[in-house]
Amino acid sequence: MEKKITKKMSRFTALFFGINYIIGIGFVMTIGQLYSFLGLWFILALFLVSTIAYSVGISYAVIVRNYPNSYSGGYIVTRRAFGKKVGLLNVWSSYIQSPILAVVSIAGIVWTFQGTEIYNNFKWLIILGAALLFFLIIWIMNHGFNSSKWLVFILSSLKWLVILGVLIFATIYFFYSLHNIEGVCNRLVNPPHLKGLSFLNICSATSLIFFCFGGIEGISVINAEVENPKKIVPWAIMTTVIIGFIIYVLFFIFMLNALGPSGKNSLNPTDAIDPNPINSLIATFGVGTFATIGTIFLWIAIPSQIANKATLRIQAAWVQTRNLLVLTIDGVFPRYFAKVNKHSQFSRCVWLDSIICFVFIAFFVIISLLNNSYAERLESSLNAASLTFIMMYMTSTLAILKEYKNKSIELSKIELIIVVYATIGIAFLAFSLVYPVVVITINSTKIEDIVVAWLPYIFFIPLLMIGFILNFISNKYFSNEKFPTSFVDYVRENPDLKLYQYFPEGDLHPLAKQIKNDIAKPQCE
Repeated sequence: MEKKITKKMSRFTALFFGINYIIGIGFVMTIGQLYSFLGLWFILALFLVSTIAYSVGISYAVIVRNYPNSYSGGYIVTRRAFGKKVGLLNVWSSYIQSPILAVVSIAGIVWTFQGTEIYNNFKWLIILGAALLFFLIIWIMNHGFNSSKWLVFILSSLKWLVILGVLIFATIYFFYSLHNIEGVCNRLVNPPHLKGLSFLNICSATSLIFFCFGGIEGISVINAEVENPKKIVPWAIMTTVIIGFIIYVLFFIFMLNALGPSGKNSLNPTDAIDPNPINSLIATFGVGTFATIGTIFLWIAIPSQIANKATLRIQAAWVQTRNLLVLTIDGVFPRYFAKVNKHSQFSRCVWLDSIICFVFIAFFVIISLLNNSYAERLESSLNAASLTFIMMYMTSTLAILKEYKNKSIELSKIELIIVVYATIGIAFLAFSLVYPVVVITINSTKIEDIVVAWLPYIFFIPLLMIGFILNFISNKYFSNEKFPTSFVDYVRENPDLKLYQYFPEGDLHPLAKQIKNDIAKPQCE
């Protein structure tokens, strides 16, 4: 059984992975709300949040430089700085993006059908169909990176077909509409009264914008499977943030011009909680002579938006199972989960991820069927994902600063400033998530609004507890367990991987001893 990593990601494959992981329908999902919160101030807010995302990305690039060819550098630096428990808090916060993003994907698929008959009359069918889609993804993930990679390329092609198609159309329309420059100015510069630029709306918008860049560390997590990670990973992070900012700004300006600031199918319609601007664009221009074309494009756009959710789930699962593997290697979780199947996939990590995701998807489906509005309130689902990013980024940047103080990590003056800026920025983002919840809880008279405000924490806290429960079980019952033979073989066949060498135990680590003494024996796996 050949498990050796024979071909690593090139510079542009890593960039494609980063762009495809970060940039997508997530921004489209939030753009209407962001506009209603901030108006044109959205562009400034987007720039400021993108600088925080960039500083976080560079912080992780520092980790990659110091701990190359490893999985989950964030765990390594946090574990070295603060110990296993805080390390678990760091990497488990990263992992639980997987089930939370699965829930976000379900909500996103429901959102995709907005404005259609099936959305109005059979929303329950969309919810169930979206949940069933993830059984297929579980099967795909268990057939290795190659099959997943090709499916990601195929689904991503559909996603980008619609995103770029909409962007190209909106761009052409923008330049066409310049013959009436006064109309363009009215649409862009003189919007109607929105929700008002209150501190509450600024906080709500900031956390939503942050989601559009959340996951930037995912590029660094896969550095063990990237060629020359010390150079390629920082470049991929920086380029991803720059491209993301440019695409988001252009999409915002051109869509605002095409749809207008108010009206039924505008960027900020009054009859939708979380408007879908792609469907609104088709509804606006796919009429009259273009009705047939609009209908056809709508039914291309819907599968493409679903493809984006499937891509997000596949990439998130692929990245986050590597985090589970790191916890398994370090004995935080039972070593049983380290098995490698014939597809070079960490199959038991995938199944652990799949079980956890299934439970929370089922919970979300049940509450959505009982009250459809929960499936429509994307903001709460997205904020749950932002919670995981903030917890992970804060512990990582603080760990970098402590290791720098201990002279275990070298930072240039510019890098030190960037890491400090990232820490301050993350602290504000944490506040921006908590403040609206407190205000709504105190002032709202509707139970539904309070539940929606707390929904991110209803998902986040139980998921966080699962990690520490698994750690307790591992320490109590599986502390002397050996690694599966298949995993020991995998490590031997990939000597470039640094899977235990950066831990304080070094060559005294149980995995190192098992390999060195050649005591691994065939097990019933």
